[in-house]
Amino acid sequence: MPTPSERSERARLEQEQFRQRQHQSPFHTRVALAVMFAVAIVSCCWNLDWKHYLRYWLKVPPPYSRYTEFGFRALLAWVFLGTLFQLVSDILDTRRSAADYGWAVLFGVAMAGAFLAADGYLRWQLRRK
Repeated sequence: MPTPSERSERARLEQEQFRQRQHQSPFHTRVALAVMFAVAIVSCCWNLDWKHYLRYWLKVPPPYSRYTEFGFRALLAWVFLGTLFQLVSDILDTRRSAADYGWAVLFGVAMAGAFLAADGYLRWQLRRK
């Protein structure tokens, strides 16, 4: 019967091996890149039409204070820049084939399209009221 320390060491080793297999999996790398592409597109949309999203997240009607608008814009810019940094660093750190990039872009655009469709529906609902 292994000791508790041997069991915990074995469990830690198996978790590390699982993480390595997962990060080397083509499916995992494609999905991770696709999600980052989608988040980059969505955060870009947030930055382009920030007044619209400010109304979504703050239930107080406009006009908003200058500090509120500045803080919201700074938060959205921080999210966008962080996403771009993560995307570029992942592209530079991980070797992928052209098919991986094509699949990731296609899936990322589909996820961003789903977001834009839901956003369009919510905009339509706001105009009806």
